[in-house]
Amino acid sequence: MKIAQIICTFPPYKGGMGNVAYNFSKGLADLGNDVSVLTPDYSEKNNKFSNDSKLNFKVLRLKPLFKYGNAAFIPQLFWKLDDYDIVHLHYPFFGATKIIILLKLFF
Repeated sequence: MKIAQIICTFPPYKGGMGNVAYNFSKGLADLGNDVSVLTPDYSEKNNKFSNDSKLNFKVLRLKPLFKYGNAAFIPQLFWKLDDYDIVHLHYPFFGATKIIILLKLFF
């Protein structure tokens, strides 16, 4: 099953939501699912997880159109999510919610 995890922060950024998404993704991938984490690329914070390539799931760090704190508007979500069986939005993620609602209306 193809599963997308949408999260506003993800390791190495410190915080509970990112850690939960990491553990969910690892567990789901361990069960044989094809898991992708889609998260904003906060490049100025040196946000690359040193072992992204060693994980058993994909991490897609997407460049936001604009951001404010941990809120980010990522229009790429609209066309990146149409191929998943399950889309799990870790809320609150201000800026992603409207994209997910539009996807639900169109697909």
